[in-house]
Amino acid sequence: MSLNDKYFALEGPEACGKSIQLKLLKERLESFGHKVLSVREPGDTPFGEEIRTIMLRSSGSGFTSLDPETFLFLMNACRVELIKVVRPWLETGAVVLSDRSYFSTIIYQSYGQGLDREIVNRVCRIATKDVVPSKIFVLDIPVEDTIERLAKDKTKKQNVFDLEKREFHSRIREGYLQESGKSPEWIEVVDATKSVEEISGILFTKVISCLENK
Repeated sequence: MSLNDKYFALEGPEACGKSIQLKLLKERLESFGHKVLSVREPGDTPFGEEIRTIMLRSSGSGFTSLDPETFLFLMNACRVELIKVVRPWLETGAVVLSDRSYFSTIIYQSYGQGLDREIVNRVCRIATKDVVPSKIFVLDIPVEDTIERLAKDKTKKQNVFDLEKREFHSRIREGYLQESGKSPEWIEVVDATKSVEEISGILFTKVISCLENK
């Protein structure tokens, strides 16, 4: 079994339901006796939380005017610090669940913001030191659902990407679908228009299957 075999990430467009699914998946795996660490990107280190706080500011902060390269390096600086937390857990044989991963940077900074795909990938690989999820689950929802959920959920703290226009969100969804089509054995799309309970059951079944087949 390789270091990354118990490392799983939930991905997807804004408002796709990743956070609640990560929480439910962690609880179910722990009830089956697995030791589980859940993390989120950016975040879960002092530096990462500072960056997350900045990204949750309103558009009036000026953060939306930063260049795509700035986002690329900020996200990967957070990632360098997070890997210091993730690696020791993986080395003990624990399961690690991540709310987003370096794959988000591939999608958001290349498909969303137009940076060269290979440059983005190279920077991400340097940051992760090849500690990457063995399986990525993309929670897919139509762009209309993203827009509607962002407008409806008044409790959600908006990040800088929530404030982007419809065209941006369309590029993000298309990026996820294109990349999953290139590597379906690694990146699996899950229909996130289903009920919370249905999605939770699907993800649990898939993760358990991955763990049992290692």
